[in-house]
Amino acid sequence: MDFVSAIRDVLQIDPDARALVFERHWLTYAAIVRAVDVVDRQLAGAGVGRGTTVAAVLPNCPAGVVAVLAVMFRNACIVPLSPRRADADLATVQPVAAVIRPASDDAASLAWTVEKGAPDAPRREGVAALLATAGTTGPPKRIPVTYASIDASLAGTRSKAGRKGRSGLRDDVTIVCFPLAHLSGLVPLLITMLTGRRVALMSKFEPREAAAIVKEHGITSLALNPTAIAMLLDTDLDPADLASLRFMRSGSAPLSPDLTAAVEDRFGVKVMQAYGQTETGGEVIGWSPQEWDEFGAAKRGSVGRAHPGIEVDIREPGGSAGDGGLAAGEAGELWLRGVRGHDGWHRTGDIARVDDDGFVWLVGRADDIIVCGGFKIAPLAVEHVLERHPAIHEAAVVGTPDRRLGEAPVAVVVERAGASVTDEELDAWCRDQLEPYQLPRRYARVPALPRNDAGKVHRPSIREHALTAVAQ
Repeated sequence: MDFVSAIRDVLQIDPDARALVFERHWLTYAAIVRAVDVVDRQLAGAGVGRGTTVAAVLPNCPAGVVAVLAVMFRNACIVPLSPRRADADLATVQPVAAVIRPASDDAASLAWTVEKGAPDAPRREGVAALLATAGTTGPPKRIPVTYASIDASLAGTRSKAGRKGRSGLRDDVTIVCFPLAHLSGLVPLLITMLTGRRVALMSKFEPREAAAIVKEHGITSLALNPTAIAMLLDTDLDPADLASLRFMRSGSAPLSPDLTAAVEDRFGVKVMQAYGQTETGGEVIGWSPQEWDEFGAAKRGSVGRAHPGIEVDIREPGGSAGDGGLAAGEAGELWLRGVRGHDGWHRTGDIARVDDDGFVWLVGRADDIIVCGGFKIAPLAVEHVLERHPAIHEAAVVGTPDRRLGEAPVAVVVERAGASVTDEELDAWCRDQLEPYQLPRRYARVPALPRNDAGKVHRPSIREHALTAVAQ
């Protein structure tokens, strides 16, 4: 059964059961169904059907959930827009057949306005969403994500979690705290509803609020990106508030082994990373609890093993689909086969390595690799060294033009509150742990690293800071 039909069925199991909580106010399944039916009639009146493109301004509130379900229940294609940039983003996705917006600024309202769009807007049969990429290395692009690819990703995630074949409503609660307009918020919402779990929706991630929700509902598993995990560590939380947690899942960006160890030591949870892209419709590589029990700390830093049906190959960066793979342990470009919506091998653009046990380790983005005097530098390796310094909260490293070397690494760092460190001290720290060609040539200090809506570091903005530092 496809995920849309499965979610429809879940909504009908017990209409009076609690389905979603937002700002301590619960909605039942019946309330959600009634609101979805209202929007469904509005969409039908606007001519929305299978394959129709619908631009939706999606806030992280119950109305956003209603809109996602209403559009997908009609097998239409949702084009999510961030509420902060709705008009600007709408101009970039035209033409669309309809535009829907919340009818009220009241976060408790479930009402929507539906406007007819261009009658000649292209139809996108089988496409569930046109999602914006992270835009970490340049302007975001819209990627068509099919219903089939989301189906495959959700099935793989359920299989890894040991939930294959389970149905019915469950008492446990899952926090959804990332933007519904992004894959990082949309997929957790869908899999939570698909598996009959209750949703605790947050307008944005806030450590103390998240900890309070975990404590109140006895939540056992929490999915966060590395930025949110670092925020948890930096907040003076009582570990007892997170005592119910057994697992913490991390995706969207690599999580350093040191940060992983710090979370495990402080909160006593098992941290399991995962890997997926907008292009893959969600997670395609990850950990199962059984794999963590078997390998645990020995594979700390890995994003796990491929989901069933997914093949992994590591090739020379810049190669093609016909090139042979590299040996186990060698770093190269990550290619995947078996991804729904992609014929043959899919080139991810990520640099990774695979060990003899099939575990995948991310090294960085191919676009981010710095070529310094003929040597290739993965920024992530330098960033991890800098972030181990007791005075550094976080770091990002980019290449800047250098007349002699071609490119030279420059580090943009955020110092911890109340701490300071000189360039000379950072040089000495890095020199003990890095090769000479990997050493940053300059350091720029900023209050916080610039990030996009998905919480990922925005590399173009980092590069601007680095160029400014070089020019001084």
